[in-house]
Amino acid sequence: MIPHVGLTLIVVATLLNIPSQERQTPGALPMIHLEACRIELTPLSASADFVGTVEYRATVNGKGVLTRLKLIRQVGNPREEVSMRRFVRLDQFESCVQRWQFGAAGDYRLTLQGGTMSNEWRITVARAGKSVRLVVLRGL
Repeated sequence: MIPHVGLTLIVVATLLNIPSQERQTPGALPMIHLEACRIELTPLSASADFVGTVEYRATVNGKGVLTRLKLIRQVGNPREEVSMRRFVRLDQFESCVQRWQFGAAGDYRLTLQGGTMSNEWRITVARAGKSVRLVVLRGL
């Protein structure tokens, strides 16, 4: 088990272009500004083994500003349906991505994956067959 600590996501991140389930088009996903996110674990996470995924739909305007962020899916440990919000301060993640600037208008899929039973945290931004994945190893 991991003690209650804050996670800093995207500070030391590896950018990878990854295949998406959507139609493939050449080139990288255009992103203008990604900001470091400080996302803390809740006190409950200190006494729980968990891994999970949250997925959001983000709507971006013509200036690259995120205008709407909607949580569309949460998946917890395979044995039980567990809300990630019980273990991770998702409000901090949501606040952080509101400050990002995207390279094109439209709908994006944002995914946050990780947990105390995972060696890393991942944030994936995907749109129109293009993706950027930010990976932070646990303990950084």
